[in-house]
Amino acid sequence: MQQQQPRKRGPKSINYQKRGIKIKEEIDALVQAILTEKKNMPQSTGTRKIKFSDLDLENEDLSSLIEMQHKLSRVILERTKNK
Repeated sequence: MQQQQPRKRGPKSINYQKRGIKIKEEIDALVQAILTEKKNMPQSTGTRKIKFSDLDLENEDLSSLIEMQHKLSRVILERTKNK
């Protein structure tokens, strides 16, 4: 029984043009998916109005309540400066 010698291979050639085309196709597919998602998203006017009565403050944790208080204080302070 003869032992088989591993075949010697030459340097691996890479087809960069084919690889570039494949990457471009993947990027185009991702861009198309993002554009499709943007079209399906509801358009916002930039300002969100939230009714205070709609907020369920009883079930919020303390850190969230403190964060809300901080934001409200900052807005109140800015508006009182401008008057």
